[in-house]
This record gives sequence, structure tokens and C-alpha cells, in this order.
Amino acid sequence: MNKYKWFIGVFGSLAIVLGGIFFFLLVTDIKDQQQEADNREKAQKEFEEQVDSIEVEAVDADNLPTESFFQDMIHKMSHQKVESNEKWAGHLRITPDRIAEMQAVLLKIEGTSKEYENYDFYEKTLTSWGHGDFENAVEVHNTIWQWKGGNVGRATGLLNAEEEQEYIKRYFD
Repeated sequence: MNKYKWFIGVFGSLAIVLGGIFFFLLVTDIKDQQQEADNREKAQKEFEEQVDSIEVEAVDADNLPTESFFQDMIHKMSHQKVESNEKWAGHLRITPDRIAEMQAVLLKIEGTSKEYENYDFYEKTLTSWGHGDFENAVEVHNTIWQWKGGNVGRATGLLNAEEEQEYIKRYFD
């Protein structure tokens, strides 16, 4: 009988401990999800503020970026991933939210009279980047660089992880 009480006590204590751990993980997960939602909402507001504050030529009457501005955004983002002797066009950090926002613009204009001339190029680029695949970054950079009449700053390769972190620290931190 003594062993039976000990057995119940051990398993009861174990059940309480495991229940506590489960509850802690559940609460932590809920907090993390709320934080992610708050971060997405903040990023969306910042993006909208950026769009609202840019030059009139950069957006159309529906507050959508012009193709030239959209192209510039991708070009600036590519700088985070590519080696180049000069990056004269500026810098824009690549984030999942920014990629998603740009993909949303493409979805909004798809099949309309506002669809960009190079829609397929942007869609392919952002789809790859959205999946974390940046192998096309040199090609993307140099294509837009050429469209813009670039004569300095041609991308020659991808940055390695350490070089990219240095770039991020230099321009965004």
C-alpha cells in the first residue's frame, strides 16, 4: 500500500510539473504571436508612412508606387546581397514584411491597366526572395542597373553571410 501511495505521488507530481510546463509554453507562444502581429502592424504603418511621404511622382492617384519607384526599391534591396564597387542608388533593408508588401502591390495591379511593364520580372524576384532564395540577386541588381543606364556599380557576386551582416550593421543598425 505504501508503494502505491508513492507511485501516485510521483506520477501526480510529474503530471503537475508537465502541466505547468505546457501552460508556460502555451502562454509564451501566445505572447510571441501577439508580438509578431504587433510588429507586422507597425511595419505596415511605417510602410504606409513611407509611401505617404515620398515624392508625388513616385506614386499614382491610387497611392500605388510607380514602376520606376518599385524598380528602385528592388534595386536598393538587392544591395544588401551583392558585391559591387559602388552602390550609388541607395539602401533599403530586405525584410519579410517589405517583400510581402511589394507582392501585395503586384497582386493589386495584376491584370489591370496599371500592371507594370516588367511585372513578371518583379513577381519572380519577390517570390524567390519571399522563400529566402537570393541566388538571383546579382542578376536582379544588374538587370535593373542596366535598365536605369548604370555605368558604375555593376554587381560582381553575392556577399557572404559575414559581409552581409557588416552591410546591415553599416546601413541599418
